[in-house]
Amino acid sequence: MSEHTISASDVKKLRDVTGAGMMDCKKALSESNGDFDGAYRYLRKKVRKYLLKELTEKLKKVLYLLSFPMIAKKGVIVKLSGKLTLLQKMKILSH
Repeated sequence: MSEHTISASDVKKLRDVTGAGMMDCKKALSESNGDFDGAYRYLRKKVRKYLLKELTEKLKKVLYLLSFPMIAKKGVIVKLSGKLTLLQKMKILSH
């Protein structure tokens, strides 16, 4: 980080564009040395990491099986959740 001064108007501008929180915007601008585009990329990367983590946590709890036969016009969605391990869920689906 450099000694670049981050103004409140810079933070507000980034916040208006991204919808991110004030402190997140301030940190992004600090990390990018006041560069607006760099701060925008920093926030996108942070959001991507967060969403990937959330998705991973959800997939650990729920397994969806989607089956859409090539000929049929209808498909099936099966949701397995609860305290089953992934291996147990796969055994259920294989029967």
